[in-house]
Amino acid sequence: MSRWTDRYVRRILTLSLAAAAVLCVACQAPAQTVAPVVDTPVVENQIVVGDSISWEAYLGGGIDQPFYGFAGWEVKNVLPYLTDLTNGRPGEIDLVVALGTNDATPVRDGWTANDEALWTQMFALPSRCVTVLLPALGPGATAAHIQQVENARNWITGQGVRTVDWANYFAPGVLDVDGIHLGNTPEGGYTPESVQARTTAINDSFALCA
Repeated sequence: MSRWTDRYVRRILTLSLAAAAVLCVACQAPAQTVAPVVDTPVVENQIVVGDSISWEAYLGGGIDQPFYGFAGWEVKNVLPYLTDLTNGRPGEIDLVVALGTNDATPVRDGWTANDEALWTQMFALPSRCVTVLLPALGPGATAAHIQQVENARNWITGQGVRTVDWANYFAPGVLDVDGIHLGNTPEGGYTPESVQARTTAINDSFALCA
């Protein structure tokens, strides 16, 4: 079995298990308490943390880096993993944070001072480099959610960290009709252009750490 086929099969199995555990939208359901998706490391000093948007790309065959994430996740969900990983290898890990959509959802009180405190704690971890893939919403998202995501973006960009804007990768087929998730195929998978867009955005984020 080829490396790509093996990885794809493992992700399909993961999707089957996860689908049985949760029916979730990235920003409207409560955070899940099940185990995250974690792939076998391909690039050992690079780690991606994310929510269902990156999770969908991962399950669609994208994202080569080790991925810690799940549907509904916020920074508070990944902090325990990142604390262990970075403290065990201080100054070695390049981190891409592909979060913020759930942190800012009005369903969970929007972007608050508590979110800022948790993100500040994450930025203080002993990583070699941190890049945030800024959250962004498209047509179909609610006005209230768009405003809260804008609040999150403004705060994050004011922290002096490296950033890549997810909105710059929007194109036909990339987003679902809700303006949040990756585009779907009639068969229930994710469009190739959506998986490629998220994967490229993450790789571009890591490139800033080179």
